[in-house]
Amino acid sequence: MKNIVDFYSGISTDTEGRTIHDIFKFNYEQLETIHDYIQWLFPLKEKSNFNDNAPLLTSGDIQVFRSDDVIKANVNKALRMMLDFYGFNMATNDANIKIAKNENYEERAKNWITPFNHNYLRITRILKFLTLAGMKNYAAAFFGALENVYTGNKKTIGRTTFAYWKNACR
Repeated sequence: MKNIVDFYSGISTDTEGRTIHDIFKFNYEQLETIHDYIQWLFPLKEKSNFNDNAPLLTSGDIQVFRSDDVIKANVNKALRMMLDFYGFNMATNDANIKIAKNENYEERAKNWITPFNHNYLRITRILKFLTLAGMKNYAAAFFGALENVYTGNKKTIGRTTFAYWKNACR
């Protein structure tokens, strides 16, 4: 098993030989169609049902994610990349975080606001990871933006998905 801290520090690769900086260069099509990177960008404590090579986040890893400045910067970059992929942007000042639709939202939303879309699972993973990594304020801001999207798309997104997103922030 490869070490998630080394991957996030930029000194090792995922199981496919990609560095975190390689993944940061993915375009929208790659972000949509490649399915094994999301577990590396947003690792969890529990085993992935979709990627047997996904790293598992340990308590020690969580402490490093909460304290290491290089890793925190890379988490921020990964989050911004995925937010842009979904059609959001993030503004921060001091402890205030604002996530809102960007100018590409309508176009980007066509790719993920569809019934039973796999990106709903990715979003749940992102929210859970942010909470574990000590970034609950980021998870809450993302959830707030998602709540606004859900309000206008309840039938497409569904109550169950929305409940998973809400629970992921706890």
